[in-house]
Amino acid sequence: MKKQMRKKDRNSVYLVLASILGIAVNAGLSFLMTWLGMPMYLDTVGTIFVSMLGGVFPGILVAVVSSMICNLFNPHAIYFVLLGVLIAVCAAEFAHRKAYRYKLSMLLLVALLTLIGGGMGTFFQWLLQGDAQFTEVAQGARLLSNGSGKGYFLAVMVVNLGVNLLDKLISVVLALICLRFVPVEQRERIWNFGWRQKPLGDSEIRALGGRLGKGPGSLRFRTTLMLTLATLSLTLVLGWISLRMYYEK
Repeated sequence: MKKQMRKKDRNSVYLVLASILGIAVNAGLSFLMTWLGMPMYLDTVGTIFVSMLGGVFPGILVAVVSSMICNLFNPHAIYFVLLGVLIAVCAAEFAHRKAYRYKLSMLLLVALLTLIGGGMGTFFQWLLQGDAQFTEVAQGARLLSNGSGKGYFLAVMVVNLGVNLLDKLISVVLALICLRFVPVEQRERIWNFGWRQKPLGDSEIRALGGRLGKGPGSLRFRTTLMLTLATLSLTLVLGWISLRMYYEK
């Protein structure tokens, strides 16, 4: 019993250290990109890494704290915390499915994160600034359109998607490199941290005759629904707070 508690204590320390590292990496890369004047931030590397290592809630924590720190040198960072939360949710779900083992799945993750950062990010930029966040993006969009109206907005989105594709590709690759430094057995222990025993896998669930099931009354369905609602609630609250802070300014 004491040995099991010591293992849990170590896993909690590892997860806390990984989260601190993730926040530092996010803030450090974001500051570097801002200082260099690049039209990207690379501020989700730590979020993706921690989400894949410890799950959705540590990932969300890293995303939120990183945005608060980045707001010290980038006044718009806090308003995009919603995107960081969604990225944490997606990265954790892919890790839960062990998708990092397959290149095609990782490319799908990059595409999904690109849509969040480039697609939703463009709407956020338009809502907050009425234009592209970066001058380079605006200049590129004007080359693809007449510089006004719906055509210009769509051109900004296309350029933003291209920039975010490179941003998220680099971020996912760096996160996977960091993940490879953690032994597989240690990853499993950190991921399962907080359970009294190792959670059942899909094959074990099927061996039980599907009693956990997939229907509306199953434990799996209720647990998934609870976590989804909790995550969405947190996301909506953070988004509302960010927008309210902006309009109050």
